[in-house]
Amino acid sequence: MKTIAVLAAALALGTVPAYAAEQPSLEEIAVQAQTYLERAQGELARSQADLDNASATAAAVERQAADSAAASAAAERAAADAHAEAARWRTSLGGSGRMVFEALPYGKAGLAGTADSLPQLLSAVSMLDRLTEGTRRSTAAATERAEQASRTAERARQDAGTLARQRDQALARRSEAQRRRDTAAELVTGGEQYLQEVLRRLVLSVQQELQQQGGGARPDGTAVPGAAGTAVRFALAQLGKPYVWGAEGPAAYDCSGLVLAAYHAAGLALPRTSAEQSQVGTAVPRDQVRAGDLVFYYQPVSHVAIALDGQHAVHAPTVGRPVQVAAIDAIGPLTVIRRIG
Repeated sequence: MKTIAVLAAALALGTVPAYAAEQPSLEEIAVQAQTYLERAQGELARSQADLDNASATAAAVERQAADSAAASAAAERAAADAHAEAARWRTSLGGSGRMVFEALPYGKAGLAGTADSLPQLLSAVSMLDRLTEGTRRSTAAATERAEQASRTAERARQDAGTLARQRDQALARRSEAQRRRDTAAELVTGGEQYLQEVLRRLVLSVQQELQQQGGGARPDGTAVPGAAGTAVRFALAQLGKPYVWGAEGPAAYDCSGLVLAAYHAAGLALPRTSAEQSQVGTAVPRDQVRAGDLVFYYQPVSHVAIALDGQHAVHAPTVGRPVQVAAIDAIGPLTVIRRIG
């Protein structure tokens, strides 16, 4: 994805043949790159939120599935124990008569058939009936418990199976959310690289154009001393960044926010609004403008630019137009020029 972004930048910024259709300016490309980056950042934020939700859901379902599997295993063990108990009672029921018979005085040798033996036989039969009935009830109860345990185990198996499927689905959704988040992160990285390359070329283009128009003078601020030079260099480094009312950087600026940030970088504190800034420093005539001077427009003052030389200035124009260089006299009706420091 990064390779695609770099390739897109190379194609967009490559040399345009003379016969090609009208191409967008670097300023327009910068606006498009900034818009693309903001959209990618928005998608990254959304995909990260989706990933967080999917991860939380998957973790919860995994815990439920593990608990359900443990409950199913416990139910299986309980059912096995209940069936074993029922089997023991059934075995006990079959042995009850033999136990009573062998308890008689002549049980092992056989009853003599005398009158004396009859009461013992009747007593044994009565005992056998009582013992058999108790054993039968216990056997029936154990069998019912075993069947109930089997039904419970079956429900537990079904619940565990359902939760296992839900777990697999949640993990799949988490994997998909992770993939989308990673893709969005790559788009943001590529967008940042693309925008930085656009801005770098935009700065170089402006500097070259100004140098050609100025007969070889350096418009990048390197030859301008003191705070003015620092402010010019800072402002030029912001070329292509979007205009946002009230913004003071570093991602976006309005006109006075750019001036404020530029001179702050030079160690000087200026007022926030263009009207207030127009009261700072020393007034200079139009024919004496030099790099670093602040050029104010409209009456009352509502816009400001930073002069690069006697003919050009850098400024944050308005919504939809990024920080750019323009002819001083083309920006608007000039009100006053102030020199700072």
